Amino acid sequence: MFGRFAVTVVVGLFTAQFGSYLVNSYIPVQSTVEINSFLHFTHIRNMGGVFGVFQGSGWIFAAFSLILVGGLTLFLIKSPTIRPFEFILFGLIVGGGASNILDRIIYGSVIDFIDVQQIPNWTIYSMWLIS
Repeated sequence: MFGRFAVTVVVGLFTAQFGSYLVNSYIPVQSTVEINSFLHFTHIRNMGGVFGVFQGSGWIFAAFSLILVGGLTLFLIKSPTIRPFEFILFGLIVGGGASNILDRIIYGSVIDFIDVQQIPNWTIYSMWLIS
């Protein structure tokens, strides 16, 4: 079962890092590419935490994420009651968290870009105001 978790972490990490690389390479910061009327890619740099709080304190969130990723992985190794699909779900969470840590190390911030239209999305717009 742990193998599913490890594979999911690697796939999730690679996918997220590849997305960050593409956005960083081809979409200028604070620019938007319209994929369709529902989905836009808006290149925003988040130097803080979730929803842009505590800008400039990214190292705190990287350290906290590292502790959470390690704790979750240890929990999965030790827990006898985890079901197969939970290994996959937790693998996606750990892969995404690890990608955010790498973004902070490589780029100095997390590259946020998924901008879903037709729903209130104040996160992207609040990041526009902060930047």
